[in-house]
Amino acid sequence: MPDANTLDERLRTVERALADAEELPDLDAQAELEATTDDLAARLDDLESRVDELDAAVQAVRGYVGTIRAVNEDVERRADAALAKAEAVDAPPDAPAPDPVATGPRDVACREDDGTDGADRSLVDRLRERL
Repeated sequence: MPDANTLDERLRTVERALADAEELPDLDAQAELEATTDDLAARLDDLESRVDELDAAVQAVRGYVGTIRAVNEDVERRADAALAKAEAVDAPPDAPAPDPVATGPRDVACREDDGTDGADRSLVDRLRERL
């Protein structure tokens, strides 16, 4: 059996070989890095879900705005048809009837007694005057 001096010498040789080799990894730094990585992954998951919620909200708003535009166009067509009908009732019998399916308030011809251009007035004002 080897004596204590030989064992001591061999142990120092092994320690020098390990010390001269690569540095041993710092386990505390590696654990901290893993914790930071886990925190970042959790934050990324949270942000992805928030982005998905915002995307859904934007799509809902776009749908709502599209519906409002469609309703506004429908109301405008009805108002134009009502104005055309009111003007047809007010027009002299020999005048041509205005187009009942006008695309906008400026497309309907206006007969004005005061000589002003009817396109400058709002559709509501023109309807009130005719009715």
